Amino acid sequence: MSHFYGVLSGLHKEVTRTGTRASGVCTQVAGWHGAIQVKVFERDGVDYFEVSLIPWQGSGGSSRQLAYGVLECK
Repeated sequence: MSHFYGVLSGLHKEVTRTGTRASGVCTQVAGWHGAIQVKVFERDGVDYFEVSLIPWQGSGGSSRQLAYGVLECK
């Protein structure tokens, strides 16, 4: 059963992906000079998110975490 749900839209039809507590969900959105990676996952019964700036297909550079925290809207 899905625990996480992702949506991607662009030039073509919107697509969705699901993830379990074990798999989580990860997506990457890229431009010519780098990419943003977003992960959602569960650890010890708590849902987390992580947002990172990553190199893309030979763009060089190094990865760095931009945000991390508990996935909870209050």
